[in-house]
Amino acid sequence: MNFARLYSSDFDTPHIAVVPLGSWEQHGPHLPLDTDTIIASTLCVRALKEVGDRRVLMLAPVNYTASDEHGGFAGTSSIGDENAERTFTLIARSLSENSPHLRGVMFVNGHGGNVTSMNASSSALAHHGVPHMFWTPTFTPDGDLHAGHVETSVIMAIDMNYVRDLDAAVGAVGDPHDIISRVKEHGVQAVSPSGVIGDAAMANATFGDQVLARWTADLVLQLRGVIKMWLTSTPDNGGTAASHR
Repeated sequence: MNFARLYSSDFDTPHIAVVPLGSWEQHGPHLPLDTDTIIASTLCVRALKEVGDRRVLMLAPVNYTASDEHGGFAGTSSIGDENAERTFTLIARSLSENSPHLRGVMFVNGHGGNVTSMNASSSALAHHGVPHMFWTPTFTPDGDLHAGHVETSVIMAIDMNYVRDLDAAVGAVGDPHDIISRVKEHGVQAVSPSGVIGDAAMANATFGDQVLARWTADLVLQLRGVIKMWLTSTPDNGGTAASHR
């Protein structure tokens, strides 16, 4: 990941702020605690490079979010749904209040556990008139829900050095709806002692590259959409656009 260093003067002209959302939670014995942050940040870097619009600014990622379902695993740190919602809302509101040339905030999410907080934050930001969008890459609900084949392959494609002890990555497999239901009621640890939901044994970087390419292409489309919505034909009058999502 390559983050561009930002200065206050970079915000002196009409712009869009992009904020990666991740988590700090267990990802089995083989993936790092900030896996979701790594994925979200990598997608932002790749998409912004392809879009090539200097008016789109990538901010620092949010690394501590809502991960209560991963309680009981060493290293996990969660701020809960309510605090995560407030964090997302305050980030966007503060940017809007302090940056008169801001035209919108796009949150790029890499953690499924943030969805409840994102929905609540979106309602709050709409109420406050802050232009925004929350985006999460599509993930086929086939039981490979956490630190399994897909997520492990994606991390391999980003940096193979991030993966270790892959042989120990034995997880729960089965009907995804049943697994999700049990996780919501009892937490991940009760469903999978290893913390893995899915099968990481067949993970490979080639497949991870394919997934990253698809997710990046989807994000590029979304970015081009908000650029058109928030920056095209927007007068530089020191205010923010009225559109939001």
